Parts: sequence; C-alpha cells; structure tokens
Amino acid sequence: MKKCPMCGSSKTKVIYSEPCELRGGIPIMPEGIYNQAFCQVCKLLFVDSNVDDISLKSMYGNEYIDLQLTDPKILDKVEESETMIRLKYNKIRSIIINNNGNKWLDIGSQYGGLLELAKEDGYQVYGIDLCEEYCKFTEKRLSIPRGRMFSKDLLSGDYESNYFDVISIFETIEHIVDFKLYMECIRRILVPGGLFLMSVPVADFQRFRIFVKNNLKFKVGAKSKPDSQLLIHTHIYNFSLKSIRLLFKESNFLYVKAIPIGYFVSLSSSSLINKLWNIMTKIIFIEKKNFTIANNVLVIGRKI
Repeated sequence: MKKCPMCGSSKTKVIYSEPCELRGGIPIMPEGIYNQAFCQVCKLLFVDSNVDDISLKSMYGNEYIDLQLTDPKILDKVEESETMIRLKYNKIRSIIINNNGNKWLDIGSQYGGLLELAKEDGYQVYGIDLCEEYCKFTEKRLSIPRGRMFSKDLLSGDYESNYFDVISIFETIEHIVDFKLYMECIRRILVPGGLFLMSVPVADFQRFRIFVKNNLKFKVGAKSKPDSQLLIHTHIYNFSLKSIRLLFKESNFLYVKAIPIGYFVSLSSSSLINKLWNIMTKIIFIEKKNFTIANNVLVIGRKI
C-alpha cells in the first residue's frame, strides 16, 4: 500500500476498486484493477496504481485526434461546459478585475471558455492543452495571437519565470500524477503576488459516492444502474479541504479562500436543482472542520 502522496502518511487504506473502463472496446488507460485509497490523516483520495503521467499524456494527446470542432454536437458541448465555467468565474470576478497585471494563463484550457471570459475583462490570454485540436480551435474562435496557445505539457514548455499575473487550473490538476512538481512550476512562472486559481473535485463528496456504490443497490427497471462515473482511472486525486491547505502551504502559496460549488454536470447551472444545491453548499460549509457537501471547490491563492 502506497504512502499518501500529499502528506506522506502510511495511514492509508483502499476503499474502492474498479477494473479499467473500456471505451468502444479500447481501454482509455492501461488495463487492470484501479484502487481508490484514502489517507486518514489529510483525507486525500488517490489512485493506488501504476498509472503515470506518460500514460495520461498519451491519452489526452490522442483522445480527440479526430475531433471535428465545427460539429454542432461539439459546439453544444462547448456551451454546456462554458455555462459551468461562467458560474465559477462570476463567484471570483470581483477579485479578478481588481488584480494587478493583465497576463492570464489557463492550464487545461480545452474549449477556451475561461479564456473567453478573461479576455472580455481585458486580459491578454494564454492557454495550455495537450490536445492540439483544442488549441487550434480556441486560437481561432477567440482570435488569440499566434504563440499564446501551447499544445504541450506545462513541465516541458520553456515558460519565462515571473511572467503571468493570473494562472488558473480548473478540473485539471486531479489528472496529474506528479501534481507537486506542477505546483512548483506554476509558482515559478507566476509573478510575485500573482493570483492562482484552482478548481478540483472534493474528496468528501467522492467518498459519499463510493459509500453509496458499495452499500446501496439501485435498480432501474430490470437493469442495474449504470456506472457512477467516479472516473477512478483518470481522476488520480480527489482533494479534501485539509489536503488543499497543506498543498498550498508546501508550495509557498498564500491560501486566500475556498468557495464550495455544487452542481450536476448533466443539468445547466441555471436549473433549479443546481441553484438550490449551490445555496446549500454555501450554507453547509464548515471549513475549519473540513466539512462540505459540495462536489467541487474553487480555491484562490497568491504567490508569496
């Protein structure tokens, strides 16, 4: 059993196992059993397997190689994705528009939804995504000058130190095995006092889903309920509030605040269910006790 990759504790245990998911008969990750482990000290959830960043880069770099980003279905997906991004952006816009400097880098920029909002607020935008098709699509859609979209890994790029005023990494760092090295690189290229924004899935919520999956048997008609989409093969980490604070401290970032966010990805952010859940996540949020009912958290920090 591995030690916790966040705090180094050996007090870890496997709480859920699942075989590699097949997509169209082809494994999206190396085949085998993937174990979800839980750290009893910092409350991090992590995949206890031999997955590495090389496998992940291969998957993300090739998964969308035949993507036709002018297809109406893709554009619908862009709109759905950007609805959730706008929800998060609106929660922190007052901080963003009062931030010094105007260079914004988004890591894992995908369709460019976050960059579009940042550009509207006057930022010079830059993006990183392993999928080259996404970079070309975003560059064209947002009329971004050439040389600002990078289809290569953050660690392999030659990025200038103390250059960007804002760096965001939404729904991305949980996919990266060596996340601490990424944090070091982010800190290096961010200006002193620069704004760091991170959005990640919450471990407590995922533990609840695992409990339900392990202990409750749902039936839809005569068929079992489909997979709960825990994404155990690609979400290498699910961060607890405690582990996030520890990560910021070890990476020499000033931890400013965390904003809980609750939503069902299958529903729009304007749906009544998502509106009510967002209200409840704000009310039922006891950060000092590391308790939240949110499935996602948006964390704000600054480079010390």
